[in-house]
Amino acid sequence: MNERAEMVSVGQEILSLLGRYPYTSPEPDWIQVQRRLLEFMNHLSIIGGFCERNWQKAIFDIQAFLGLSTLSLNFDRSAAPSLASFMAMALMVQVDFTKTPFRLVGFDVKAYGARFKTILKR
Repeated sequence: MNERAEMVSVGQEILSLLGRYPYTSPEPDWIQVQRRLLEFMNHLSIIGGFCERNWQKAIFDIQAFLGLSTLSLNFDRSAAPSLASFMAMALMVQVDFTKTPFRLVGFDVKAYGARFKTILKR
């Protein structure tokens, strides 16, 4: 549960670092954003390590989507709104800690993937 709390804290910090798009000066510190994203994905993977296999795959997919949008920041700063929307969706992941292995609650990875594809097409 502490991992989840830390993950949420880091995710909220990332959202505040990203701020509002389009950016006026100064732009966000992109290196700091990417560092915090790595920390966020670390917390997410630790939680995923205690989940059932199918939920581990869902968490891997979330990390892949976040990773791709993070990489796109290196080429196109207009990807920041996409990253912010993926981060907000990743923060909504709820974990059922009452049974082991843990399960994700109220999360549909197919809907998450469809949203990702829609944003990429834009």
